[in-house]
Amino acid sequence: MNLAKESSIPIYAIDLEKEIEEIPGAPEIVLINPRTALRGRAIYYGSMLRNWQVYGGLGIGVRASYSMREVLKELIWMRKVNPLEALIAGTKTTSELVAYGDSSLIKEGARSSIVVFNMSEPPGWPPPDSLDSAARAIVEGNLRIETVIVGDDIVLDKEGILTVGYEVFKKAIRKVEEVYSFTLPPL
Repeated sequence: MNLAKESSIPIYAIDLEKEIEEIPGAPEIVLINPRTALRGRAIYYGSMLRNWQVYGGLGIGVRASYSMREVLKELIWMRKVNPLEALIAGTKTTSELVAYGDSSLIKEGARSSIVVFNMSEPPGWPPPDSLDSAARAIVEGNLRIETVIVGDDIVLDKEGILTVGYEVFKKAIRKVEEVYSFTLPPL
């Protein structure tokens, strides 16, 4: 515990809630499937999804057939959580809780990924009019992933793996800007 505190290393703990509460100045601790959570620093899965709190992360547990999409659907249904909030919990929040604090930033040097979903056909059609609607289409629909961009490489394009350089990444940015210029309301 002292080494973790001195080194600012997060600790992942299962069923140690009482002991953790008694440690003065405890280091960053992420609880796994707690019955209650300290400061929202917990990852939930399986039957403990019923205890999920805002700012908590999500995991898939130990069932091989389980997917994050199923966890998101279950959280939305069980806790009546907003789809966008559930999507953030399953992606951004969970990444931050497992020590990838820069995973949700889109900037040079950050550990970021961009996933482009094909929403031009059912179940995403017509295009969603809000982020909540888009999140619901992503979670509850079965949208095909069009493109995945990691760093400066497009690593998946139309279900095929690519190895490309910076110029293709800049082209993708221009295309996204072009699409957004037609879809965003005027300021």
